[in-house]
Formats: sequence, structure tokens, C-alpha cells
Amino acid sequence: MKTGIKKTIAFALTLCAITAGTIAPDAGKFTLSPTPIVAEAAVKSGDFTFTRRSTNAATLTSYIGSKTSVTLPTSVTINGAVCKVTGVDDEAFFRNGNIRSVTIPEGYTSIGNRAFMNCSSLSYVSVPSTMAGIRNRAFEGTAITSINIPSKVKILDSYVFTRCSQLRTVNITTNLLTEYKEGLFCGCSSLKSIKIPSSVKKLGDSFAYGCSSLTSVTIPSSVTSIASNAFSQCTNLSSVSLPSSVTEFGSDVFKDTKWIKNQPKTNGMVIKNGYILDASSASGTVTIPSYINKILPYTFAYNTKITKVVMPTALNTLGNGAFLGCSGLSSIVLPTSIANFGESVFSDCTNLTSVQLPNYIAVIPKYTFSNCKKLSSIVLPSRIQTIDASAFANCTSLKTVTFPERLQTIGNGAFRNCSSLSDIKGVKESNNYTIDGMAFADCLNLKKINGTTIVYTSGNNVYLNKELFVKKYFSKTDDIGFIQDYVDKKAQAVVNQIKSKYPNYNYVQIARELENWMCANGCNPYVDWERKNKNQDYPNALAGRPEYHLESSVLMNGVGVCEGFAKGYNLLLTKAGISAEIVLSKTHAWNVIKAEGKLFNIDSYWDDGGNNSVYNWFMVSDSEMDKMDDTDAHDKNQIERKSNRYIYEYKDMPCTTPMGDVNVDGKLDKTDVQWLQSYLNTGRNPANSFNHIFADMNFDGKLNATDLSLLKQKILNNK
Repeated sequence: MKTGIKKTIAFALTLCAITAGTIAPDAGKFTLSPTPIVAEAAVKSGDFTFTRRSTNAATLTSYIGSKTSVTLPTSVTINGAVCKVTGVDDEAFFRNGNIRSVTIPEGYTSIGNRAFMNCSSLSYVSVPSTMAGIRNRAFEGTAITSINIPSKVKILDSYVFTRCSQLRTVNITTNLLTEYKEGLFCGCSSLKSIKIPSSVKKLGDSFAYGCSSLTSVTIPSSVTSIASNAFSQCTNLSSVSLPSSVTEFGSDVFKDTKWIKNQPKTNGMVIKNGYILDASSASGTVTIPSYINKILPYTFAYNTKITKVVMPTALNTLGNGAFLGCSGLSSIVLPTSIANFGESVFSDCTNLTSVQLPNYIAVIPKYTFSNCKKLSSIVLPSRIQTIDASAFANCTSLKTVTFPERLQTIGNGAFRNCSSLSDIKGVKESNNYTIDGMAFADCLNLKKINGTTIVYTSGNNVYLNKELFVKKYFSKTDDIGFIQDYVDKKAQAVVNQIKSKYPNYNYVQIARELENWMCANGCNPYVDWERKNKNQDYPNALAGRPEYHLESSVLMNGVGVCEGFAKGYNLLLTKAGISAEIVLSKTHAWNVIKAEGKLFNIDSYWDDGGNNSVYNWFMVSDSEMDKMDDTDAHDKNQIERKSNRYIYEYKDMPCTTPMGDVNVDGKLDKTDVQWLQSYLNTGRNPANSFNHIFADMNFDGKLNATDLSLLKQKILNNK
């Protein structure tokens, strides 16, 4: 997986908690007025609607007027009671493109979530001294040029002024805030200064991202934490007062600022307060100072100039994506002190050939070595318990993997597309592992476990070594070497057995015997469940499990849904040299074969009679299917092919010819009867177009009175 260095700022709405109360001036949270009632339905009064919150208090719920300049009312009469208006509700003015000026009078204590969001013409807002809380995205996307944050404000939520591109000045007089939250001034490209009160301890993620007019900032000593991208893309920020009190940094805090570019560097690294804040200038061999104990997320990401990193023994943490995309790195030795490992740490290090992991780590996190295409071997320390999702995905040179002694879990796609992987070693078959069914997907060269070749044959019989282990952990995909080996050899063996048993059969008779084999050797998941569990308490979505939708479903495990039957049968037909496709409706899958240049439906799943095929759905036309099935299950409109990884393709596969159409004119009538009768009487074809395959109504390979009788009966039934 590729992970960008620059955190993308999402301007979509976030899910926020919605309150039904108002903010009291002396409180830091929403509280109901002294005499609360169940909130009544909003009532209209003038250009506004209001919601009564208590016996004598209400909130402004929406503006329904057309004025461009509005002063909000301080009171409203609802059901005869005079109520004081104390707040602006969520989305009260949301997307009002007409309003330009709003005066919020004294007595108002709250502004709700998205209250003025995307009021694109709103350039002036007067905030009263009584204001205590401004909720998420309250002024996002407005045209305000200045704003006053009064001294009683205790709540200033996330993204309040995001995308206020014309906001130039912010007067913050409150000392009650402990955090400038995520995205607070994100995208305020005209903002020239930001005051950070001494009460603030944390600057949130991307809180001033993209404030390109900001030239200086003083961070007070109260601040201990600055989150990712806090000042990223503040391209004119050249002066920063950074106190030693800051002991926690996110990634890319000062990315692309003038200040970070002008800082003195150690081996190409900007180091502040014991953290590497920028490593974009690092190259060649990079020696990380001995006092560094944590590498922040994405610190060296996509630096293609570094070739070697020497890490100190004090280092204990590697953040997410720390060396992501460092394509110049060829080897890594991690100190034994490392205990915390982020995701994607070495992902996309495409020239990395060797890694020495510390002995005490328990988890290889997600995407740690994904796309390290030259990594040919790795020793996994014995204490590793989890190899997480996609940890080694697309390591196409990795040849062997040895399960660590304490391994318990392997996640989804952990070794996906390790196309050179041929053997898994250190496997204890008695262990109760948790291995995701797709952990080794697309490992098509994986043929061995513990050095033993999994698939072997004896005559026309095909077997699995370690059968129970293989079926338990590797039945959810066909795209593993030994699974593909098995189904290929098994399909060929079945075809060989049938052709050997019936050497004189034509290809349609072979197709019939192959369908019979599928029905005799396969069943649906519900039948299988009942056999094994002696009950009908089926688990939810039983038929949707991936192991029932594969070539191997019936061929290896004997259980499949319609798609599993269709894929397995299609492989048998292909091995027999019979042209076939898998066709699909919205709810069902079956096969179409080509016989004598014409297409015929075969539904082995619906033909399954338990121990054999009932042949009701063998070699039938579309119209015959329609007569037997009055649902849309056989309304085919797509195909899927193994050569295209079973991706659905829109293709018309009309089956217009019925069996018995001996003159191949697309219909059954007395002419077909006359032609077959003539052939039986004379032994000669009545015409060049007379088709022997289509005349063989009972599929016994010869034409006789039985076929004539069956043809007459079929025509009679069609009337």
C-alpha cells in the first residue's frame, strides 16, 4: 500500500455529537436550563424558527428570511411563554449564500455544529462576550475577514474556521482553552497571525495547515504536544518560537515552511527537542544521533537519496511510514531496543534486500515490508506472534518464510503476491493458528510446506500431503500454488478417467459424464452443514463464504454454491477440450458450452440430485430454461473467465437451439421428426444440415427409435 507523506485534509462533514441543550456562561459543556422540558417542535416567528428547550429558554433553529444583514433576536414567545434565546442550533444558516452580516447579541452562549457552514457571502459576524462554545465547522467555508473569540469561550471545536480563505485577523481573548483542535484554521490562506494562549497545551492535527500568509508564530511554554501537519504548507512561515516544553510531535508538523528549510541540520536532519522534524535533505549514510529514541511517522518517507541508516541503541519507536518509499535503502539493521513498530515503516523500499529485525518484537504491523520487491529472505524472530495484514505483500523476490516459534496470527494478504515464495517452513500442524484465508493469495509458486511437496499423484489419483492443515487454512482462494496444482491435476485426472472408461463417447456425452461427476462428488453448503452438524441451525451468510465460490470448492472440498459448481465444471470441460463459459445472472451462475457451433446451457448445480445428475438442465436452450424457471435466476447478462481473474464481463451468450433441432433451424417441429424418421428408415442423411449430435435425444451416441419417440414427446410437450 502506498501512503502519502502529506496528510490529505478532508473537508467533508464529520460526524459530531448533537446536543439538545444550551451552554451556560459559567460551564464548559452543554447543560440544560434549570427547568428542562422535552424539546418541542420548532415554531416559526418572523424570519426564524425556534425550539423551546425549557420553560423560559429557546434556541434559534433556522433562518428562513431573505435579508442579507441579520441581528438575531434575544427572545421569542412560544405558546404564550416568553423565552430567552440562548444559542444557534446546528446548521441554522447552513449553505445560506445570501446572508452577508450576522450580529449575535449578548446572552447567546452557543453556536452549533455547521451553524454557518458554507455561507459563502458571510463576511461579518459579531460574537457576544457571553459566548461559551463554538462547535464543529461552525464557520467553515465562509467569507469572514475577522473574528473575535471572547474571554468566556471554553469550547472551540474542530474545523471551526476551515476554508475561511479571507480570514485575516483573529482576536482571541479567552484563556480557558486547553487545545487548539484539529483543522481549526486549516486553509485560512489570508490569516497573518495566530495567538496561542498560555492555557493551550496541544495544537491539533492540521490546525493551521495551509495558512500561507502566516509569517511567524509564538508557541507558549504551556504547549507540550503538536500534532501532525499542524503548520504544514504554511509556505511563508519563517519565524517560529518553539519551546522546549514540546515533547510530542506528529508527522510533518512544519513541512514546506521557510522556517524548517532554514534550520541548521545534522546529517541533513532538522532536530528539535530530541525529535527529527525534517529529513528531506538527508542523503547517503545517515547516522541518527544517540539521544534519539523515537522516529516520527513519515520522517524519511520518499527520501530516495539515503542509502544506509545507522540507528542508535536507544531507539525504541519507529512511527508509521518512517522509511516509506526510501528506494535507495538496500539493507537495514534494527537495534534490539525497538519495541514499537508502526505500519508501512519500510513499505515501497524497492531496493531493500536484507533486514535484521530486533529479537523482542511481537508484531510485524500492516504493510511493514509491502512492495519490497528485492527482499529475498528474512529471519523472523521467535517471539513474533502476529504478522499483520499485507506485511510482506508484493515481496516478489521472497523465496521462503519460516514461521516463528510463537506465531499465532497471519493477517489478510500478509504474503499476497509473493510470487517467488516456494516453501513455508517451521509450520507446526498441531498448532491452532489464526491464518486469514487470503494471507498467501497469489503465491502461485508456493508448492511446499516444511519442505514437503503438497500435491502428488498415483495413476489417475491426486492427493494432498498435510491434507487437514491445507484444507483448514488454504481453502478460501484458488490462487496458491499447491491449490492450483491440485485442481489442475484433479480436473485432468477426472477427464482421463471418464475418457478411459468411455473411449467411444463423443464430446457431448463426455460433458454429460463430467456433469454427473460434479453432482456425485459435490453438494451445497447447507447439505454439508446438516451432514456434519446434524442440525439446520445454519450460520449467517453460509452460502456467501469464499470457499464455496472457487474452482477448488467441489474439486478439492466437495462443497460449493452455484459459482463453485460452475467454475469446477468449466475447468473439467476445458481439460476435456470442450469450449465453455461461465455465465451469470444477478443471483446465479452456470455454464454454456458450444456444440456444433451452437450454444447450450448446462446447470450442474440445479441438476444435482444428491448422488448423480438429474439432467433436467443439461443442453437446454434459453426458452427451455424460461419454461422451467419462472424467476430471474437464469436471466444471464454477464460472464466470468479465469483468464480475467473472474472479473465480471458483459457479454451476450444466446442459446437459441434446442436439442432435437436436427435441421438446425432454431425450432422444433414436424420437419425435425420427418428428417430423423427418414434417417432411421434409410440410414442416410436426409440433407447435409442433418445433425447427429442434436438428434441424439438420450445422449447414448446412437440414433434409433428411442430418439424419435423422445423427439415427438418433446414437441408435443412444447405445444
